[in-house]
Amino acid sequence: MLLVILFLLSIQFSYSENHNNRSLMHNNADLFGWISISCGLIANIPFILYLRVKKISVKKLGGGDSLTRNLALEHSPILNFHIALNLVGFFAGLFHGILLIRGIDFISISLSIVITTITVSGILLRFAKFRVLNQFNRMMHSHVILSVLLVILIILHILIS
Repeated sequence: MLLVILFLLSIQFSYSENHNNRSLMHNNADLFGWISISCGLIANIPFILYLRVKKISVKKLGGGDSLTRNLALEHSPILNFHIALNLVGFFAGLFHGILLIRGIDFISISLSIVITTITVSGILLRFAKFRVLNQFNRMMHSHVILSVLLVILIILHILIS
């Protein structure tokens, strides 16, 4: 609901009868772009570090250690935070793209395809119950090349904008 309100407000601010209409629209679009990037960084870097620490603790300490058990108990809340913040970032990026649709280029189109692919695979990974579909989505969602491509496209998008 909050995302819908933010979207409607951004449209209102973007197309209001203001002499600074174009700069206001770009300011809102820039804000949504930076919100998207910030959400992605805040949601993903701690989550990746958590997964690495959990994996190392299982290898070094074994599954019966209290640290390993505590890390396993924290998985669900951390995963929910990861999903929620990435969805906020996805929709902020979507609104960013909608506000700047007139200046679309190949990097922006590629970036939207990669972000949408990663988001859809993450949603399906979380909620789909079919084993084959989950294996495919896990491979797609955690693919290093796709993640590196995402970072490169974001940097190129910022530099070109």
